[in-house]
Amino acid sequence: AVPVASTFDLGYLRQIRRPIHKRTEVTLALGTDSPLLVAFDIADGAGHVEYSIAPVIATDDDESDE
Repeated sequence: AVPVASTFDLGYLRQIRRPIHKRTEVTLALGTDSPLLVAFDIADGAGHVEYSIAPVIATDDDESDE
């Protein structure tokens, strides 16, 4: 196993929040391939939006290159 570290900038969530109306139902899914999936409908259900947010992943090898 290779040790890894990840960072996740919460600023991305602020950008995603903009097109979501206050009364919109939002689905959040956590996983390993896509650490955060944000999904919601738009235009009274005529469209569906999904954002996938993944962290920056660095291994110990990446840190030694700096």
